[in-house]
Amino acid sequence: MNRRLLLAAIAAAAASRVATSSAQQAAPAQTIKPPALSQGGISEAQLKHINDTMAVGSLSLLLSRIALPKANNPLLTQFIEFEIAEQETVADVLKAIQKTALLRVQSRRRLTLSSCKTSTM
Repeated sequence: MNRRLLLAAIAAAAASRVATSSAQQAAPAQTIKPPALSQGGISEAQLKHINDTMAVGSLSLLLSRIALPKANNPLLTQFIEFEIAEQETVADVLKAIQKTALLRVQSRRRLTLSSCKTSTM
């Protein structure tokens, strides 16, 4: 019984040291500013990530479509179909995000142009 108590105390002490050191390391990260947003409400890093993900996803989708007719195992065929469905879904979501950001930029430009026109008249 005393051994269990001793082991629990050692584990608790080690965990508190780890938590304290990780909290001290995490404190400077709170001073970092969030990424600057582009006009569409998405940061440049997020746009780059979306474009990179779409490039890799389209390659994966292409390879899956090539592999589908060549698959001879029913489980492999099912996996390939799942992969195709996943890549198509991810591509649809990322395109919707890009389209939303583009529409926001366009609407802000229209508002800016209309406010410039009304202020000059």
